[in-house]
Amino acid sequence: MIKPFSIFSIILLASTLAFAKHGKFHGGGGLIHPKDFKELNLTKEQKEKVKIIKESSKDKAKALHKDVKEAGKNLKSLMASEASKEEITKSFEAFQDKMRAMGQLRFSQILEIRDLLTPEQKVKLKDLIDKRKSDRSHDDDEG
Repeated sequence: MIKPFSIFSIILLASTLAFAKHGKFHGGGGLIHPKDFKELNLTKEQKEKVKIIKESSKDKAKALHKDVKEAGKNLKSLMASEASKEEITKSFEAFQDKMRAMGQLRFSQILEIRDLLTPEQKVKLKDLIDKRKSDRSHDDDEG
């Protein structure tokens, strides 16, 4: 018989490892999507500044992504072993810390990019995010 903790752990592990495998934030609670930049009609100067912002954190993002993958592999390995709940919990917390650091880096990048936008572009961005959320909720209703 599978214990409730084990079922919960397996589900949680599967969802977190899916992130670690793909290394992307999908949805992200209304964060800027790469497609949004095309819709915002950024000026040449804005595009250059966005590129600089992204490049400035590229190495740190790569290192964080590597850390997340390693923490995910460690968690998966512990789940398949005879490790104690405490060991698994500690590993999961380490994984969460890595994910949080990655999210914080992404969020600070978004705030920097947001500062480049004109008031009109910010309104357009809000509309794009709202539309994406609406589309996603309709997809969830159908699926």
